[in-house]
Amino acid sequence: MKLNDAQTHLIAGVEQVTSLYLLPKFSRDADSILHEVANLVGELCWATEDMRDGQSGYGEAGIRLRETANDFSRAGYHLGMILEELDAV
Repeated sequence: MKLNDAQTHLIAGVEQVTSLYLLPKFSRDADSILHEVANLVGELCWATEDMRDGQSGYGEAGIRLRETANDFSRAGYHLGMILEELDAV
């Protein structure tokens, strides 16, 4: 066999392997793309809900923190008033 024939045979074999085994793994049709996009949208909705729940939790924690700070402020004020009364005695 000549070198040119061997090269042609090798290239034909590579083309055959590529078209039979490699391309089907990477090719997409409209239905598979639509299915993947639908899955991605579903995952995005799930992530958005989790983010919304997380933000809600931070909002509630902020409200409780503000209430606690106000309680400490009132307690500090009352303690200051008691100390002033004790100093006056």
